[in-house]
Amino acid sequence: MVCLTLAAGVSRAEDAPSTAPKKLNRTEWSLTAIIDQELARQWQSLGVEPSPVADDATFLRRVSLDLIGRIPTVAEARAYLNDQSPNKSGALVDRLMASPEHARHMAVLWRRAWIPQTETPQFSRLADDYERWLAREIRRGVGFDQLVAQQLMVPVSKMLIPVDADAFHTASPAFLAVAELEPVQLAANAARAFLGVNLDCAQCHDHPFAHWSREEFWQTAAFFARPKLEHESAFLRIAVGDSQQMVAARFPGGGSPILPQKLDVETGRRLLAEWIIAPENPFFARNLANRSWAMLLGAGLVEPLDDLSEANSHPHATLLDALAKELVHARFQLRPILRAIVLSRAYQGESRAVDGVRYLLDSSFATMPMRGLSGDQLYDSIVTAAGLPVRADSRQRRQFTEDFRIDQVTEARRSLVQSLLLMNGELTAEATNAERGPTLQAIADAPFLNSDDQVETLYLATLTRRPSETERETVRHYLERIENPRVGLSDLLWAMLNSVEFNTNH
Repeated sequence: MVCLTLAAGVSRAEDAPSTAPKKLNRTEWSLTAIIDQELARQWQSLGVEPSPVADDATFLRRVSLDLIGRIPTVAEARAYLNDQSPNKSGALVDRLMASPEHARHMAVLWRRAWIPQTETPQFSRLADDYERWLAREIRRGVGFDQLVAQQLMVPVSKMLIPVDADAFHTASPAFLAVAELEPVQLAANAARAFLGVNLDCAQCHDHPFAHWSREEFWQTAAFFARPKLEHESAFLRIAVGDSQQMVAARFPGGGSPILPQKLDVETGRRLLAEWIIAPENPFFARNLANRSWAMLLGAGLVEPLDDLSEANSHPHATLLDALAKELVHARFQLRPILRAIVLSRAYQGESRAVDGVRYLLDSSFATMPMRGLSGDQLYDSIVTAAGLPVRADSRQRRQFTEDFRIDQVTEARRSLVQSLLLMNGELTAEATNAERGPTLQAIADAPFLNSDDQVETLYLATLTRRPSETERETVRHYLERIENPRVGLSDLLWAMLNSVEFNTNH
């Protein structure tokens, strides 16, 4: 049996400020330093010893999965591991974030964060269109404040789903469509997605744990109601539930909108969008920062993600405010804070697991949690490892992503059905085909590769690292004993694709 283990960690030269990458501007490096200093202060006060810094191979695999949604290719892995430059981590992050794959992966992550309803099969077409629109806008460098505002202000005339997302002249109507333009549902969804605030409980009664009142919920819902004209004056009002009580639109936390003389069906949504994305809004920037942190480290600085109401009393409030301030300064471009986070000490720490499979989530972020791969990440990583062509919109990929959907990455364990699908499914069979698998063909047929080279290439293709001496020796002996080396390589690839190491981001 081949031994598949997690690699030990060693420090990288770039961890010291004196070797900061040349492309890292002062603001971004200062933000990384703030992250490191704030968490170091907390670790010291808690008496927590952070895990060692992960080695280059682990960092390369982790940041590739997080920024472009797949493991590196063999060529990418060799290039990074052989690179001796002190600035290589920053250069790697720059390259990953500049790629079209980064925009596509971010579109998937934010689609799930903003409209989780599209995870169901009935909205699969809507989800695909939404991701194409969002990826295109991210590639164009549109700020996340504008991305949110555009979604809320989609004209009703654009609510029909076009054949191609490029037909949108504004934004995808997905956020409005999943709620069927229902004011109550839109108010709850917008508060959760864009403010990190759970208003749902206040729909029927005052929130038991936060200061949100039932009246505030319905005042927010009024922004999504159709304007009413009475005595030649226009109002944004809505009836509270099934009662006759009417409430006027007011912003969460107080403040009435200034209504224009003429209202249309988008007026309320436009006024609410302008309030949401305003730099002085106490929730919007912190929500973006908190969700971005969670995407990279498995959990937000404040949990649950839709409970920012009392964030000021949270242990990580100072750090969250620093990230939010940078977002406002960067005009809601996410790349500066994503870059600062992935170059921080917390992100670069080793992962630890109990009994090899249990995921460890540390609220102090002294240890990087092991995270299960999403269906998208797993599919794209298998395709990359096997050398198969990328088929981003294929039926097979869509079905695979649905079959391997996970709700919480830090608690993700494969179900029995998922394990069987991974072992015996269509994609695994195609990837490990001894006669037609591109990676296997390249390894088996290359005349310049000896057995050690073959083993190393297989490890780089799947686990993004070179094998240990014990692993190298074990695999070499296995290949020498088997009658057909090509079949032996296929069996090894199958074992690696089904390993815990391959199926986790660690």
